Amino acid sequence: MTMRQLFTNRTRLLAWLAGWLLFLAGGVGLICRFEFDQQRRLFETDSRIAHRLLTQRTVQHDTILATLSAGGPNDAGCAPSVRTQVMRIYPQLVAVLCSRMEGLWDDSLRKAEAASRRSGHAEVAGAEFSRGRYWLVQAGEHGGWALQIDMRQMIPRAEWPGAPLQVQLRHESDAAAADGLMLLQPGPLADAAWQLDFSKHLSSDSQPFSLIIRRGFAWSDLPLAAMASWAVISGLIMTAAYMLRRQLVERRRAESLLRLRRVERLNTLGELSAGVAHELNQPLTAILANCQAARRLLGKERSDAQAAALDQALGHAIAQAKRASAVISRLRSLVEQRQQEQAVQTVALGDAVRRALHLLEPELQRRHTAPVQVDEARPVSVPADPVALDQILHNLLLNALQAMDGMPVAARRLRIHIESGPRDDVLRIADNGPGIPAQALPRLFEPFYTTRENGLGLGLTLCETLAGNMNCAISAANGATGGAEFSLRFTRTEQEIAT
Repeated sequence: MTMRQLFTNRTRLLAWLAGWLLFLAGGVGLICRFEFDQQRRLFETDSRIAHRLLTQRTVQHDTILATLSAGGPNDAGCAPSVRTQVMRIYPQLVAVLCSRMEGLWDDSLRKAEAASRRSGHAEVAGAEFSRGRYWLVQAGEHGGWALQIDMRQMIPRAEWPGAPLQVQLRHESDAAAADGLMLLQPGPLADAAWQLDFSKHLSSDSQPFSLIIRRGFAWSDLPLAAMASWAVISGLIMTAAYMLRRQLVERRRAESLLRLRRVERLNTLGELSAGVAHELNQPLTAILANCQAARRLLGKERSDAQAAALDQALGHAIAQAKRASAVISRLRSLVEQRQQEQAVQTVALGDAVRRALHLLEPELQRRHTAPVQVDEARPVSVPADPVALDQILHNLLLNALQAMDGMPVAARRLRIHIESGPRDDVLRIADNGPGIPAQALPRLFEPFYTTRENGLGLGLTLCETLAGNMNCAISAANGATGGAEFSLRFTRTEQEIAT
């Protein structure tokens, strides 16, 4: 194949590869988008569950304080057994105090108790956010009560959603805004490529916290198995499409070769008929002349029936010879008329060469011929019959390939040179085979002359006839460095030169 064809094939292969990569990227994007949407929905569901559980716990704390504050004025509620029983039931409670326990009821709890009396609900006091703990104080009719709550125990580990979430609580009071962030559950966010966020206030007046949940996603969280499966499936799809496209190209090439061979057979038949007509006309003319002379001689001495019978036989021979000559002449005229009716139009020589090389691409691959070098300084167009030009180039290129069959594969070279001069355009096809024997050069275009075994000897004769019908001259010579070189010379008319 030519360097241009090699470049075109590589470009086409790169285009298919780029198409597969785009197809792969689109499918991977859809898979990742589907997976991300699914994980986002799961994250939102888990976040809402966590928010509901924490809200229930804060309401539960208010209920515990309300129940303790509803006790009588005696000190039975402050008994250690009562407080121990409450902490046993609610594991998130670290301590339970009442205001009558003077040794433990400090100033921060007294301030919170006073604030609770003013607001009518429990108040947060003495928060230790670094440890994830805070006090919740409720003022009652007979004193105050305080619960120290471990926020990490508000939701047992078994009740947390299974996804790796980072959960924080932020205190909304102005006094604790600077350091009011409590980490309830750590999550792997350090190596996350991207993350999801959820933030919502807890439905509690006494415990003004906001729930902040984050989930990080690393590259390893991508659906690698699905992506790998899609890579294989998309590769198979693109391979099938490529093979189908290649089959269509091969089918079109085979159809073009079939049409070209049909035309070649018809042209070969015409050339054969013209050759037979040329070869038989002379003996038929001689037979006709001899029969006519014999008949004239017999006419001088016709004396018996034998002479009459002989005269009749010669008459029949003359009639059949004339008939055969007429048939051959008519066949030749039909062939010549068909050749004259060939349509001539402007054809780009470079396109014709590339078209012929495309048809011969299987032959080039089968014969392991190195890339064909096509030298064309600029596009050259000539008046020609496209089908006839295709047939000539096909024959010449195939002959060149066959001539190099005896050469080593690495040494096979085929060069096509197209040049345009002031008076003519020339296309040369050169190979580096053994060349043409010197005794064969003068007879190369003679009908039925061939240098190959089992050759008919009409291929080059046909090429010469087709070229002549297009006002083109074909010639052959041996190259200066070996091999054979065939030239097609398209001579311009004086009108074309003038324009």
